Amino acid sequence: MKRSRKNTTVDDSLILYAELNDAEIRAAQRHLKTGLFKRIVPGVLSASPEKEWPAIIALQRLI
Repeated sequence: MKRSRKNTTVDDSLILYAELNDAEIRAAQRHLKTGLFKRIVPGVLSASPEKEWPAIIALQRLI
């Protein structure tokens, strides 16, 4: 997924809808539907396994 703005992470470990444009949101929703991404909470997706979510979120709180 190509992104034009500075995002929370450089990979797909944490994806925030607030940082995406309309086309990127639709692409993220397609990935969610196919199972590539999972929803952490509404508006926040991740491609990482659920066991890694606490560490990813904790790291982002420090930055």
